[in-house]
Amino acid sequence: MTLEINGYRPRLIDDQLYQLLDDFRGFRHSYGFELDWDKLRLVAKKLEKTAIVFHIQTETFMEKLEVLELG
Repeated sequence: MTLEINGYRPRLIDDQLYQLLDDFRGFRHSYGFELDWDKLRLVAKKLEKTAIVFHIQTETFMEKLEVLELG
């Protein structure tokens, strides 16, 4: 969803959001049976910003899709 398919689908997420989301994906694999609380704190600090950026980019994506449908 980081790639735009010209005339068909805009990209959903930009490079900044991709990196933020990738940090969460990477965290998922960084623990076994015991959580690393220091890593958890670092990732948790990014949650609010990630949610805001995701919301904005999702809204933009939907608006661009509507333009494509109408065009």
